[in-house]
Amino acid sequence: MAKRYYWLKLQEDFFASPRIKKLRRIAGGDTFTIIYLKLQLLSVKSGGLLVHEGIESKFSDELALRLDEDADNVAVTVNFLLANGLMEQSDEDKYILPQAVQSIGSEGESAARMRALRARPSRSDAVVIGGDKKVTTDIDRDIEIDKEKDTTLSTAAVVTTREPARADPAAAAAAVIAMYKQKLNRDPSEDCAQELMHFVSTMDAACIERAINIAIDAGAPRWNYIKSILQDKQQKGVRCLDDWDRLLANAARQQPSPPQTSRRPPAGSAGTAPLGELEQQALERMLSKPV
Repeated sequence: MAKRYYWLKLQEDFFASPRIKKLRRIAGGDTFTIIYLKLQLLSVKSGGLLVHEGIESKFSDELALRLDEDADNVAVTVNFLLANGLMEQSDEDKYILPQAVQSIGSEGESAARMRALRARPSRSDAVVIGGDKKVTTDIDRDIEIDKEKDTTLSTAAVVTTREPARADPAAAAAAVIAMYKQKLNRDPSEDCAQELMHFVSTMDAACIERAINIAIDAGAPRWNYIKSILQDKQQKGVRCLDDWDRLLANAARQQPSPPQTSRRPPAGSAGTAPLGELEQQALERMLSKPV
């Protein structure tokens, strides 16, 4: 099995943030801060998710066992994190670290090797003795071979980012809920969280993020509107962004351009256009913005 490398990016203002300053000012605060960082590292492979597996009856005791830290210190740290929004309970036995979700990165072994190869000297740096232009160095051969591999890896990377990630549904659901809290509502209802988890089980998390962005861009950042977009796409068989893009492309080919006439919104619509039209307009505006 190919190796995968993970990393945790420490934000530049991590120690300057008010909540970390508050944590460090508690007696033993530096120890608690180290425990918090170790908890983030513990959650790296699960996308910022910590799960109480029942090894110990108390979640903090189980974390202390995993971290090899004092149980009382871990309990104080966990209570502080929960009270200050640095840890959130997403289920009975699942906890999310929002800062970790935003700071985790990973790459496969082949991608790491390609990055190292790109850092090697280019062909112009190779030394050819005697001026023989037909001499091919090992570096040249490696570069030519890796150009072909790079094309394959790049294609695979696109597919990986656009296809649904089914390996760890719990981590995917936790990441989507954390994204929803960050962009729309830090305290979603239980029904909203359950419905988000349902959509994660049937389609790519990137589709949910697109629906959220469309709603925000359309000036309707409400869960009911986002849900209606996702239900519409779900009924049309959308499971990833490729499916969604094909659906939009097919609709654009099949429908003639509407006449340039002003239309009043239907009575009772409060100025809201039909779902498909508003979604199309919002998506076009979003895609037209410079990257």
